[in-house]
Amino acid sequence: IAGTDAGSSFDGTSPKRNTLFGYKAGEGITTGDDNTIVGWYAGDGITTGYYNTFYGYSAGRAITSGHSNIAIGRKAIGDSSGTCTGTENIGIGTEAAYEITQGEKNVAIGYHSGKALTTGKNHCLIGYEAGKSMTTSEQNTCIGYKAGDTITTGNYNICIGTYSDPSSATASGEIVLGKSGYHGKFFVPSCKFVLKASGTTASDGQVLTADANGEATWEDIPSSGTT
Repeated sequence: IAGTDAGSSFDGTSPKRNTLFGYKAGEGITTGDDNTIVGWYAGDGITTGYYNTFYGYSAGRAITSGHSNIAIGRKAIGDSSGTCTGTENIGIGTEAAYEITQGEKNVAIGYHSGKALTTGKNHCLIGYEAGKSMTTSEQNTCIGYKAGDTITTGNYNICIGTYSDPSSATASGEIVLGKSGYHGKFFVPSCKFVLKASGTTASDGQVLTADANGEATWEDIPSSGTT
């Protein structure tokens, strides 16, 4: 233990195997065990929490009784006005998973990734501001710059690529590859399958038709009735 007020609330010899470095690091620990806390105000709200690892200014500051959390970076899982009892969360990056309270089993990696999560759980958010607006949603996977950053309470979405977002903030069960409104080809080399960037959406009665280059798009059925 090193630092002013680091571990200053220890209840006798009850807390065990804690490593604390920094001003007020782990200041509130009473009986929590096996915490590794490094940084100014890092983990100063923990009381009975255990198996936590925090590195950085105010990292893990919101956690009280939560266990097995990892917070690396300035204010990662660190909202000092909140009380986090969540478990098994990983927040890496400035203010990653910043507002989490009872959320569990979330992975937020990147600046402001999962910042607004409160009770949400089972998310995988990787990238700058990935899933930054999610609050109580569950089980979204968002990978890329601002991927899924418009989702609030939508569940079970997969968003991959820069600015990839579902159709609405509350949509669920959608798979989004790439930025909405950007029309590029969809290419699967191993299957030799290509969808052209036609810029149009399939409509009733259309069929998937390949051109001379083997690239497919949605077309109306020819008047002859053949395809």
